[in-house]
Amino acid sequence: MGTTVKKLIALFLLMTLFATCACSPAPSREPEKITIIEEGSFFRGFEVSGKYVRIYCHYEVKNNTSEQLKFKIKGNFRADVKGGLLKEATLYAANIGMGVHGPLEYEFTIAPNWERGCEVVFVGEAGGAETKHDRLLPETEIEYISES
Repeated sequence: MGTTVKKLIALFLLMTLFATCACSPAPSREPEKITIIEEGSFFRGFEVSGKYVRIYCHYEVKNNTSEQLKFKIKGNFRADVKGGLLKEATLYAANIGMGVHGPLEYEFTIAPNWERGCEVVFVGEAGGAETKHDRLLPETEIEYISES
């Protein structure tokens, strides 16, 4: 077999492989049940009070399902631990939509196919520093609560 024929066979095999890969559907990811709408979510401020730091934020969230969901909002504050503001990196947001007096409620509920705002506070043990490294929302994760 000549080199031209070998090159044509190799080219044909590469084209077949490329066509097979290009025509295969991409693996589908299940959409998130609840999404954070970044355009409407923002950092409000923080305060150091005694042994505690309170970080206030507003989240706009959307339920993408046809069922009511309960969830928690978890924030990662690694940079604020590194900077000495906080002693712990992972904090859960408390619902302060009705004010900050009384016991803190860490569960949120959202109606089916609905968007809502969540006024929250993350409370953590103070690390000694009184400055926050940025004025951004923390790296945020939604944790679902089952109804069992």
